[in-house]
Amino acid sequence: MPYPPSTPNAADPLSFPVVNPDREPGRVTLITRYGANKIQDHLPTHITSVQASGHPVVWICDPMHGNTKTSTSGLKTRHFGTIVSELTACLRIHAAHKSRLGGVSLEFTGELNDQGFSVTECVGGSMELPEEELGLRYQSFCDPRLNFEQSLDVAFLISNHFKKERRGVVDEVDSDVLYTELAGRTQ
Repeated sequence: MPYPPSTPNAADPLSFPVVNPDREPGRVTLITRYGANKIQDHLPTHITSVQASGHPVVWICDPMHGNTKTSTSGLKTRHFGTIVSELTACLRIHAAHKSRLGGVSLEFTGELNDQGFSVTECVGGSMELPEEELGLRYQSFCDPRLNFEQSLDVAFLISNHFKKERRGVVDEVDSDVLYTELAGRTQ
């Protein structure tokens, strides 16, 4: 179930006994989609509220939907740095609350045009796609998707984070080299 910022803290935990009376792990999945500017204001209290209920949940971060904007040309887009900012904030907040992020929901495509170039729907990333180039290969009829290169950027960032965690190297997520290089330039 999506868990937007407008959800009252007590609403979903009160329904947990109905949807998962036996407290079966993995039965309830909460998908957070706050937006990079709202995650710090809402996720900590939502985690605390769910933990207080005693019901096991799987937390999924959707850093895409809360970060959609309209470009100056009128195309819907997302900035890679904002997507990564929400994701890294989510990881940091879960760690601070002794909670665990169980997954990430991304919209992406490996689709290439006839010349072998990736779609241009989200700005930023290692390819530093500027807003002025969104129209070059914009193909989405609905929501803008990360392209091949941008989706790999996110995959390596997540992999690097969990590799460090497994090895016991617990740094602030903000100090991650990929975050600094790829997301440090937000718009």
